[in-house]
Amino acid sequence: MTIHDLVGRLGDAERRCAGTLFLAPVPAGGRGRVRVRIAGVVCELTVAGPPGWQVCRARDATRADVVEAADRIAVRRFLQRLPALQAVVAVHGGVGGGGAAWFGLPVNPRASALRVEGLFPVRLAEGLRDFDAVVVRFDGGAFLFDDRDRRRDPSLADYLRRALADLRPVEELAKRGLAAGERALYAWRLERRREAERPEVERRLARAVAHGGATLEGYVERGDEISVTYRVDRRSYTSVVRAAGLEVVSAGICLSGADRSFDLASLVGVLRAARRPMPGEED
Repeated sequence: MTIHDLVGRLGDAERRCAGTLFLAPVPAGGRGRVRVRIAGVVCELTVAGPPGWQVCRARDATRADVVEAADRIAVRRFLQRLPALQAVVAVHGGVGGGGAAWFGLPVNPRASALRVEGLFPVRLAEGLRDFDAVVVRFDGGAFLFDDRDRRRDPSLADYLRRALADLRPVEELAKRGLAAGERALYAWRLERRREAERPEVERRLARAVAHGGATLEGYVERGDEISVTYRVDRRSYTSVVRAAGLEVVSAGICLSGADRSFDLASLVGVLRAARRPMPGEED
């Protein structure tokens, strides 16, 4: 078969796409994108219509429209053909609800047949709370919510939700039966909860110093200026910056009068690049 024959066959397959009905999990966002196999060809189509499990009709090999909501039996049959994964989920941000973005981790990563690296988004999750155990299905490109995992003890999720409300450190989790994935997801969710509750000025300062490779240690607001202390490697520095844009007023080190040429992030970057071990320090 020549390259021209192959192109011709693909062109014929794409033309046969037009008018084809298919079931697909349409993601939220107004115009979701789905990947489906039609006439032997894997197509990525932009779907015009509401999110959810939908019966769609292809206009061509790149566009489709929602015809109607899919019934539960059809969705069940679709999902059962896909590999399953036991997972634990948490919402990204505050309390879950409409439009919430759910993320998951395998409950027991080492016991899973599907090798998953890090957090993954879970599409079409609904009616869930932080740390619920679920079954998700993998379609080759996305993880789709299937059902709650009724084999998992629901008291584990209740325990983690109470611990999160108290901002309990990960190392203090003591509930028997907690799996590696649940602990890892709790750590992720706790970090975001703490970040959300930090004052806005603290978040801005932390982002600025982190951009340059440092860690925020503390700050004091003084009118329209902020005295900020941060750690670069093993040494602490204190600089004064303007509250509005974090431009440097006083670097706290000798910059030959060039202090005001920097903002906080760029100053930290310069300090880190210029850092040299002090006598008796390890590199």
